[in-house]
Amino acid sequence: MILLRNVIFCFTLSCTLHAELPDISNLNNCIEDVRKADANPPAVPTFDPYKTNYDQLIADLQAANAYLPFIYQEAAAKPLIQFLQNLGETQYILIFNEDSINETLKEIIADAAVAILFQQETLVKSNAFQEVVSDLYDSFIKEQRRVGKETSQPIKPPNYGIIPPLVKYGNAEYGPYTWPGDATYQILGMGCAIVSLPPAQLKGGLLAWTAIGHETAGHDIIHADIGLINELRGRVYNSIFYKFNNRQLADYWANCIDETVSDVCGYLHMGPSIGVGLIGYFRALGNGRLRTYGYREGPHPIDLLRGYLAASVVKRLHFNDALAWSQIIAADTQKDNRSLFLINSDGSFSSFPVSLEVAIASTEVVAQTILRSILTSLEDHSLQGIQNWREGDQAIVENLILLMKSDAELTSSLSGPGFYAAHVVAAATQASLEAGAQIEVLFSKMQDFLGTMHLNNPVWSQVATGESIALLEQTFNRLDNQVKVSTEKSIALFEQKFKEVEEAIVNTASPSLAIR
Repeated sequence: MILLRNVIFCFTLSCTLHAELPDISNLNNCIEDVRKADANPPAVPTFDPYKTNYDQLIADLQAANAYLPFIYQEAAAKPLIQFLQNLGETQYILIFNEDSINETLKEIIADAAVAILFQQETLVKSNAFQEVVSDLYDSFIKEQRRVGKETSQPIKPPNYGIIPPLVKYGNAEYGPYTWPGDATYQILGMGCAIVSLPPAQLKGGLLAWTAIGHETAGHDIIHADIGLINELRGRVYNSIFYKFNNRQLADYWANCIDETVSDVCGYLHMGPSIGVGLIGYFRALGNGRLRTYGYREGPHPIDLLRGYLAASVVKRLHFNDALAWSQIIAADTQKDNRSLFLINSDGSFSSFPVSLEVAIASTEVVAQTILRSILTSLEDHSLQGIQNWREGDQAIVENLILLMKSDAELTSSLSGPGFYAAHVVAAATQASLEAGAQIEVLFSKMQDFLGTMHLNNPVWSQVATGESIALLEQTFNRLDNQVKVSTEKSIALFEQKFKEVEEAIVNTASPSLAIR
């Protein structure tokens, strides 16, 4: 699946023990673990001191640049500093004035700056998060990975570069979210995306880590290829309309395409336990049940339909227990079945355009279309033709679970290809769902192992390497060939695209791609 670093445990797949049936009986305790973490989050650095201090921000960014890996000095820090210098102090102060209505520019500057400023301060704590994001992004984006599994033919590099996103912790009210590469480049001139987790996930809330697949394997990847998301929108619209002859239902899924494809890509990269993890995470964010309503003009599918979408995707993955996992996910989602509603722009409620049964059936069509459509934007390949969750991936997860449940230390005595970051998160998630799981112990082991893997990341070096220079050249050569619109136009584009009405659990002003 994800072949990034030559790092595995010293046993092979030949010793794999398959689970008889998926066990998710500990799901409710996992939900409480998320709530417990959210109730007592650790303090993290914020952007607040810089809102009225332009000169200090520039000086601190220049100082922080020296501590970043070479590739992020060039792709993140230097472009942001240049953007701010071109902007000037007067405009900067106007943007961060309390009366300013330009929320997009406020948010993206602050997030990019925090990701750069506090890398050194939170380095050890961020290593696990950074490793997962880097691994997931590389698995689909890097040139040697862009080969069709069915055709063995290479696929063109993405339009918005191949440098993995930088990570940060903060903005708990937004939940997990990302600024994809098209946004950071068009607005700030940067060569990488920014991914954020709430501070609570530094210390716990394991299920929240399942959202990383949605953000990075989803949003960041699908926004890296120009035309991909619009092509999928058209395919899904046509498939739904052809099958159900209902234009409102087709419009609904087309409107939710960004979030829907991101869910699908998360499962392709991280496997079936991520579907259960997201169900639990959504329940933890609310009243313990999946929501059965959503916003008519909002980008997020209704929670209940996302549960059924997970089941529809997982049954189509290429590993032996795919059907069993799909049935488990569908059965757990079914516990929250109720009538579906949409919230209109005036706050009123309307019934969903089709019955619950038809809505559930539509997730099968959506999953099939997104997974297997042959796409011009991917040079006549499908998403599942490039990336899939296979029996070998699930076998690695099962072996990792055995180790995580043992008293063995997760040391650096690792060798050979095989185990990677997505497998580690998937294993910790699956293990946490099983009866009697010690969730806090699993979370700690997951972070420790990911941190150890990060030490072997060849790009994460302050010294310029051949690989980092090549990544930079490929990224900015391709970015320079894109049409870079004006700051004003790009800001308007992203504000229009991402603005939505959200519940209190997700800040209404957030213009970035939040998971819910």
